[in-house]
Amino acid sequence: MGIFLKMKHYTAQGLNKAFSSLENSESVLAQQIQNELYDRVINNLEMTISESNFICSRLNVNHYKACEDYIFKTHYLIYRNNLDGSKPAYNFWGESLKNEKEEHLKKLHEDYQNWKTLIEKHHHKEILLNLVSREVGIEIKKLKKSYKTNKEGYANYEVKEKAIILQSKYLYLTVKKIFEDLAIDHIEVDFINSKIIINQDSTVHIMWRHMAGSTKQFDTEKSFLFDKTIPHDKVIFFIESILMEISQSQLYDGSIEYMPFKFRNIKYAFRTNEIKGSLSNFKLTTFYPIEDKKKLDELDKYYREVKINDNLSVFTLVKI
Repeated sequence: MGIFLKMKHYTAQGLNKAFSSLENSESVLAQQIQNELYDRVINNLEMTISESNFICSRLNVNHYKACEDYIFKTHYLIYRNNLDGSKPAYNFWGESLKNEKEEHLKKLHEDYQNWKTLIEKHHHKEILLNLVSREVGIEIKKLKKSYKTNKEGYANYEVKEKAIILQSKYLYLTVKKIFEDLAIDHIEVDFINSKIIINQDSTVHIMWRHMAGSTKQFDTEKSFLFDKTIPHDKVIFFIESILMEISQSQLYDGSIEYMPFKFRNIKYAFRTNEIKGSLSNFKLTTFYPIEDKKKLDELDKYYREVKINDNLSVFTLVKI
């Protein structure tokens, strides 16, 4: 089953607009939407992530199946760096009570067991599940190599494996929400005389390998995006806007397959691959901060910086 649904659905933007003020939230339209979504919850009907996030956060319906993912995300964000419960946990109202914390961690453990069973399979009908499964498999394999098989090490390994598995479920739900709200399977950016495609594969790769660095369980030897002005759930829209700015400036004459640039004094790179069988169409493969000394030295030695605006510059090869 894919992520694109047959029923009429509401995007996060549409819901926020309908309930943007007290006046709007009390309108006939807002009440109709709320009643419709409530009906879907109690009857276990098809819902998007945005719809379940919205209705499950507003009404006391958290014991219904449709709210399970919302509850998981809420618990995960509280306990992602405290999965053993050894530190205090805080929710919106303050510190969680001991029995509440134990209940939450028990539910997270059940989520871990169920998701592990699912994500360890590699032949899903849904493309997004396969993409996440691939990334998890690679990271778990590397984690295993980093550990000895003594008893103490294995116990520590299980904690780290749980963190990776749960992070992958959070990633899956985040990417699924992005593309459900878009109602398309990719973003297409006109770039100079070509097109650059940003799809689920691009998004999973970037968010898994180059974001949420604090949740990684070992040194993945990757560079991570720490700019808080680039929200993880909006990173592809940030990428889209940067590509559009570079293209519209008409100042970039370098390779599409490797595009170094500077944003707010941090050097980054886009990488793309040409799509086979297409004319000048490229798929975005990754986006990351350039930290490798050799690459930074190459930028200084072989490239010149061309300023587009106060925040953005591109690097083009010096022509000899």
